[in-house]
Amino acid sequence: MNSSEELKIGICKLCEKEKHLSESHIIPEFWFGSLYQNHKFIQPKLNKKLGVQIYQSGMKEPLLCAECEGFLNTTYEQPIHKFWNEKINIRSFRGSKDSHYVLQNLDYTKFKLYHLSILWRAHHSMNAMFEAVDLGAKHETLIREMILTQNPREETDYPIFGSFYFRKATGEVMDDVMINPLKVKTVDGHFAYRFLFGGVVWWIGVSSHIRLEKNTDSLTKDGRMIFHKTYLEEDPRILELVENWSQKFQELPKSLMKESVI
Repeated sequence: MNSSEELKIGICKLCEKEKHLSESHIIPEFWFGSLYQNHKFIQPKLNKKLGVQIYQSGMKEPLLCAECEGFLNTTYEQPIHKFWNEKINIRSFRGSKDSHYVLQNLDYTKFKLYHLSILWRAHHSMNAMFEAVDLGAKHETLIREMILTQNPREETDYPIFGSFYFRKATGEVMDDVMINPLKVKTVDGHFAYRFLFGGVVWWIGVSSHIRLEKNTDSLTKDGRMIFHKTYLEEDPRILELVENWSQKFQELPKSLMKESVI
């Protein structure tokens, strides 16, 4: 057995058995389509140095065995990607005056565990993009069991919120930007992880004993979720990135480049 084959043998993070490991996406390839420019995608980095990272394809690493990779794909990824393709045309919201959008008929189990699987994979990733994600042993174990048993638990267990990400100056939905996830503390003292992909800012709460308001905007068991608007112009970290890089690096995502007001 050569060294490249030896590197692909390890403990699968999901079933925890020693097997040949597949090159697994952390964030599914589905969300990378609009990111590619000249057959590569550019990922702005939110850190002290700022800057960008260039990839030739979606980020992958050996995390899962083929069986577990297939389980995640058929159980969560395929149904959610099919639903998003058929029901959600995010670019149709360009220029919309609506303050929020209500999505109905979401599959609570699949939609929730799909996003938790991304968070869980980010926790295990060695890619610097996901260095802020550290669930700790308690949350890692619980989320892994939820994924394996297809048990989404209650709405207050790892609630998921979302907001569509716009550029206010143009009304453009920013679905060609993917930012490294951040761990944040909410105004009510809970911890959450913030992802940006697919033109949506996703928030996943990870604190214990999270209490939700009766009319919550988060994903509910009846498949309802309210998406508000978030604007680039109100995000100082990304604005700083644009200011530092738009003149030095001409291949930033188009939605980050300065454009005239409609």
